[in-house]
Amino acid sequence: MVDRENNYNWRWFLELLAVDLDINNSQLWAFMSDRQKAMSPGAYGFLQKIAPEHCVILGARSKGIVTLNEIIRTKLMCRIQKKRDAMQKCGSEYCPRIMKKLEKAKALSFTYSTTWSGGAQYQVLGNEGQFVVDRIEKTCSCRKWQLTGVPCAHAISALYYNQDRPENYIDECYKVSTFLAIYSHILYPTQDRSCWPSSNQSPMIPPPPVNNKRGKKTMLRRREPNEEAGYTKGKVSMKGRKITCSICGVAGHNKRFHGIQVPLQLNL
Repeated sequence: MVDRENNYNWRWFLELLAVDLDINNSQLWAFMSDRQKAMSPGAYGFLQKIAPEHCVILGARSKGIVTLNEIIRTKLMCRIQKKRDAMQKCGSEYCPRIMKKLEKAKALSFTYSTTWSGGAQYQVLGNEGQFVVDRIEKTCSCRKWQLTGVPCAHAISALYYNQDRPENYIDECYKVSTFLAIYSHILYPTQDRSCWPSSNQSPMIPPPPVNNKRGKKTMLRRREPNEEAGYTKGKVSMKGRKITCSICGVAGHNKRFHGIQVPLQLNL
């Protein structure tokens, strides 16, 4: 708990978190915010490889620390149970969403022609160009196979040429068994706080007196002068971004206003 949310406190929190979790490679970690705003770039200067993400725990934001943790724990307990039970009903080897993506790629693969080199590599030709697929390395020059772990349309065309099943080349992280292993742990329910055992530690330090002001309680924090606008009303702010027309390449307008911008008149 801190007195306010600003760059200094964010950096203090993240530095302690990095020490406690022994974070050496920050690229393997992801941060979630409360969807009110994006994390300030200055708050994670030492973790710049991590992009801020969002979560949906808005109802707990204005609660006390104990109630906040209980709301989050209950939401996570329900989410884990629902995810686990839903996937147990799946009859395929891989998750349903991945199979849908694979089916779309299969349908698109018939628009390509494949030529075999005699080894593990195939040349795939289509309307958007020519690509090289390596069946052993599980790579495609379009890089989609490497990025997603799911064979792209070019790779599927090469696999069909080799009379192979694309399902055999999906990454194991998308297997139903992997999903169930991730959600195999259980968050058990707890009793009401009145049943909690008493602590032997020293009494809690009472919070500072609250200065109750008139009017509605402020839910959004005040931004610092040098802080950029972030995520508001379901959209990412365009403040500070340079707009360029994709048709003429001129800055100051987009393609929506191409040709209707009014030229500046100089008063001589």
